[in-house]
Amino acid sequence: MHNQPISPANAAVFYPYVHIKDHNWLKATLLVYEHLYRMLPVEGEQAPQVLSDDPPFLHEYTAVKLVRPAKLQSPRVYDAQMELWAKLRVDAQRPEFRERFFCARQELFQFREVD
Repeated sequence: MHNQPISPANAAVFYPYVHIKDHNWLKATLLVYEHLYRMLPVEGEQAPQVLSDDPPFLHEYTAVKLVRPAKLQSPRVYDAQMELWAKLRVDAQRPEFRERFFCARQELFQFREVD
């Protein structure tokens, strides 16, 4: 593998699950994408590379960094969350958005400022 930066065009995200159980699916995915990111629970400062209940075949892929933990604590992810939050605040003011996505208990969805 070369050391070029990973772009969205050559990486995939395994979501919403954490455990990759199908070896053939993983091999087929890595034929299309150079890397696969998965969202793992953060322990301390960063996510672990592997989970204790990962199947043995997965350890080979994480050792050569074909399967990596997603960096959910990065500034880029935070900025994307704040951008989405701002868009949702604007959308929430539109009646058609509120009719489509708000439930009867609208008080649960009151937008509050985030520090």
